[in-house]
Amino acid sequence: MSSQPPISDDPFVQRLPAEVEAWQAENLLPTETARVILARYGLVPGENVVTLRRSKIVAVFTLLAAVLIGVGVILVMGSNWDQIPRFARLAILMAATVGLHYLGYRLAYERRTYPVAGGALLLIGALIWGASIFLISQMYHLGGGDGGEATGLLYWFAGVLPMAYILRSRLQLGLALLIGTAWLMLIQSSAFDGPYGQIIVPRYLAVGALLYALGLLHDRWEPTRVYAGVLKTFGVVYALVTTYILSYRDFWMTYGWYSRSSARPSEVLWLAIAGAAIVLAAMSAARYLMPSRRDRTAACEGLSTAALGAIAIAAIILTYSNLLAHHYHSYHAGPITAPIAFNLVLLALELGVISLGWFRHQAGWMNLGLVMFGIQVVTRYFDIFGSLLSGGFFFIGIGIVLLGCGFALEKARRRLLATSEQREVST
Repeated sequence: MSSQPPISDDPFVQRLPAEVEAWQAENLLPTETARVILARYGLVPGENVVTLRRSKIVAVFTLLAAVLIGVGVILVMGSNWDQIPRFARLAILMAATVGLHYLGYRLAYERRTYPVAGGALLLIGALIWGASIFLISQMYHLGGGDGGEATGLLYWFAGVLPMAYILRSRLQLGLALLIGTAWLMLIQSSAFDGPYGQIIVPRYLAVGALLYALGLLHDRWEPTRVYAGVLKTFGVVYALVTTYILSYRDFWMTYGWYSRSSARPSEVLWLAIAGAAIVLAAMSAARYLMPSRRDRTAACEGLSTAALGAIAIAAIILTYSNLLAHHYHSYHAGPITAPIAFNLVLLALELGVISLGWFRHQAGWMNLGLVMFGIQVVTRYFDIFGSLLSGGFFFIGIGIVLLGCGFALEKARRRLLATSEQREVST
């Protein structure tokens, strides 16, 4: 069905932008859906429903093209690097980085004629910027080993993160957080002789809590709200993956060698990170408990994040004491009680993510929670029982229970609708 042309004096059309803005403020409507609704009534200049829907496809293809081109350029430069004079190498790297950023900015932000292509060029420029750091470091023999790679990732992160805020780009922020994750993993792994340093895992739970708390903080103001979803997504992934690792019994029985003298002051830093997450999340929850801004879902979101920070503190202390007990050959209850506790925490996280997706009308969050729940059920079952035949009956039983819950929820929904219709008729 084709949409009718907009009527400027129609009260509904005049009221629609304010209504859509209110729906978005209450998290009832995703941004893309809001743009489609406004475009249907001609309230988005130069766009309509068809062009907005096609722009998503264009964005996906352009993003893939940007990544492939960026990686391809890096590989070509790396394979022929020694054959190019040193001065020419510097000139190529600087020209490519500056030129791509300039052209991308012109297309996406100044002329605004090709915003998707301009964003892709900016992404390629960020990738070339990272390649430049490592190639220049190799050319002049700066750093060495893990320390040199970690420093390069830190410079790359420091260059991309400000660009994300300058350009108001979620894509650039996502790239910056990926680079930061790689840097964090590298510096953590280099602090231990073996790959199974038990004490480093809960630190990522603290980082996840802090990222989600920062997402809540960004969500408070309109200029920074665009970044909230990216920060929250990274925070949730950090928390789910870390808690999943902590839920394994074998994890608590595996010990890596580490320097006690360097670990003790380091743990204070990570405890402070978790504490900062608690403070920021509690501030966010308190804000949404005020009568003027009462929002139960947002308040629960903040309180849950504060609880996650507290769990991160407990996990850091627990793993550290567990390693010390192993070092001194003394008894510690961690290997027995910790897997049970963190399986319950993981289940609570999954239910929280699913509930948040339900109340916010965000299918992606619900799918993430359901997928993680399925992974936990499958892995925990085979950890305990390990039989395929009995496992089949177990999963059939779980499926029947979930199906029954679905029917019960649908029945409750229909009862609620019937009650609402009766009230409307009576009034």
